[in-house]
Amino acid sequence: MNLREIDREFVWHPYTAASASAQLKIPVITRGSGIHLYDEAGERYIDAASSWWVCNLGHGHPELVAAIKEQADVLQHSILGTLSHPSIIKLSEQLCGLFKDNARHVFYASDGACAVEAAIKIAIQYWENVGKARKNRIASLEAAYHGDTLGCVAVAYDKSVHGRYSAIITPGIQVPFNACRTCTIGADGRSTPCACFEPMAKALEEHADELAAVIVEPMCQGTGGMRIYSANYLKRLAEYCEKHDVLLIADEIAMGFGKTGRMFAHQHAGIEPDIICIGKGLTNGYLPMSAAIVKNHIYETFTDEKWFDHGHTFAGNPICAALALKVLEVYRRDRVVDRVASLSEILAARLQTLVGKPRIVDVRVLGMIAAVELDDADYAVAGAPINLVDRVLEEMYARKIMIRSLGRVVYLLLPLISSADTVAETADRLVETIRLVVGEEHKSAVAAV
Repeated sequence: MNLREIDREFVWHPYTAASASAQLKIPVITRGSGIHLYDEAGERYIDAASSWWVCNLGHGHPELVAAIKEQADVLQHSILGTLSHPSIIKLSEQLCGLFKDNARHVFYASDGACAVEAAIKIAIQYWENVGKARKNRIASLEAAYHGDTLGCVAVAYDKSVHGRYSAIITPGIQVPFNACRTCTIGADGRSTPCACFEPMAKALEEHADELAAVIVEPMCQGTGGMRIYSANYLKRLAEYCEKHDVLLIADEIAMGFGKTGRMFAHQHAGIEPDIICIGKGLTNGYLPMSAAIVKNHIYETFTDEKWFDHGHTFAGNPICAALALKVLEVYRRDRVVDRVASLSEILAARLQTLVGKPRIVDVRVLGMIAAVELDDADYAVAGAPINLVDRVLEEMYARKIMIRSLGRVVYLLLPLISSADTVAETADRLVETIRLVVGEEHKSAVAAV
């Protein structure tokens, strides 16, 4: 059997339809370089989704690879329970230094969901530590995604997806959300009233005595369909959480490390969340590492008698830590985030040509995130129903550009190191592909007449 056939026999692919595996539609990627991935046949693809939003600095970055090799020669693994090591000490100091309020401690995990799980448990136990054990519920926004472990699923519960696990899940408080992008922060830095915040204001007022925390994906709900919203919403959320004595958790797993045009998305609003969850771009996706970065007033309540009975085998792994240190060095030296504003302008200008066209519901851009929402209701070619989004993905793959979809949304999230020409060309290819695919329906309808 060749590699694809063996793959079909033994590999269970996440978030992948069974038909894609059964029909051997899975490309076998053998190497990566810069913004490109190469398959077993030597075909080169633009990685226009940054391999699930992680490879901001691209593939095969020589300095990052060297950092892994160098640390692997010295210390491969050492538990963080009752021990420490130089890389994790330096990394923790640098991570806390990324925030204006740097009086924090860093709790390490592996993947993003584990960092969110830790944050949720920290928030709940904090209130118990200070004598308010009744504050043990978490609020989130509708269409939120915070990971697939049970605790994460509970705070972003969707009955249609998670209902089968209801026997072992206690859903949190979900707040209606319309992803408003129009309200602003005033010139004085204060938030202004916005109708989209009213459901959250009501939830905080009604449930403050039982809420441990509110958790949000700042500025953009990723897996929920790249739903971009205003900084003013975040600003008001921080104000209301403080007013009602509720912790604010910023889930920066997906949106952190420059994708939105700031190092962390919550910084658009000038706020300082109580707990900040990071991952993905922390190691540029080369190795699994995540963290919950916690304000000291929370950390200091975890005494010998009230310690945090939670941990991960690979938390703070030395090789991961050395890699993360090098990632931060590259960000600083190359001013990676500073590049995003001009690249974002290119994306917005190129995709603007789709606005108002047939089958286009919405076009939205934030930093390097560019999303096109399509209307695929009753879409057909030659009278045969066809999934419009799938057709766009197929055509983009044929053009050697790897993108992904979220429901009826197709999106670009190119590595932050992409050149202006690459960003422009990739956006142009997406526009051409959408026009081509939608045009198939139009030609079919004309032919039928």
